[in-house]
Amino acid sequence: MQKNLLYFLSPHHNRSAIAEAWAEKSSLDNWKFTSCGWGVVQRDPLSVKAMHEVNIDLTNKPSRLVSNQLLEQATCVIAIYDFYNEIEPSLPALYKGKLVKWNIPDPGKTSKSEIEKWAKYQEVCDIIAENVKGLEISLKTIR
Repeated sequence: MQKNLLYFLSPHHNRSAIAEAWAEKSSLDNWKFTSCGWGVVQRDPLSVKAMHEVNIDLTNKPSRLVSNQLLEQATCVIAIYDFYNEIEPSLPALYKGKLVKWNIPDPGKTSKSEIEKWAKYQEVCDIIAENVKGLEISLKTIR
């Protein structure tokens, strides 16, 4: 049985890597997950640290840029960005029907200090976990 591809996107690949890791922990058997960034891809060490707190290791997740090949293969594309402080990904019209948008803040852009950024990464990890949990219910109906 061929697996459906769920493709997570975020500007710098931090939030999408977190979503991919949470999705891998889900019970979606007929799905595979991948993630990438659509801007300059740079892993924030605080995203790794925040996920380490919940026993999920992001250190070996490769940082990738968006791929047209994966967009084409994807059953669903989830763009994770801050609707008010970041630009929506520019995807070809062909993929817009697959697109779901999650409004999740970027800890790096909404923090005034490293301590605040750390706290916001912890919060973002929880928000993404809840979104993935909700997504799990709706994706079980897709074959």
